[in-house]
Amino acid sequence: MQQSDYILREIEKISILLMGIMGKLKRKQEAKETVDETNYKGYCEEISENAGFDLDSLFCVAPPGFDSFFKKHHGLDDRNIELLADIMLSMGEISPQPRKKIMLTKALNIYKYLDQRQKTFSMERASNISRTEELLNNI
Repeated sequence: MQQSDYILREIEKISILLMGIMGKLKRKQEAKETVDETNYKGYCEEISENAGFDLDSLFCVAPPGFDSFFKKHHGLDDRNIELLADIMLSMGEISPQPRKKIMLTKALNIYKYLDQRQKTFSMERASNISRTEELLNNI
């Protein structure tokens, strides 16, 4: 019971953290600002300090390794994993090259991973996959 409560608290904590970062990115998009190296490092530090994993370490994981990576981090349920992909998509949209391509590619890989893993169709995820593929094709 205690373990279950701990995991639920971790999921909620990471969800709040990721939604906060997503809000910052949306404000940057609306202001037509880009994510520079300082912003990126700040987001990475926030995630590292509060979620217990390094965003850069996720970029080293190939799609077949997603299962083991996400299982290691108790706060990453499917909803938070999709929110992480949303963050990467948003960062990719407003980042300069080469980070733009790296972010968009990882977001696409995570969306496709979730699509295969979940049994229910998500219209929003399908839309994000299409949008990400289009952005990658235009690079």
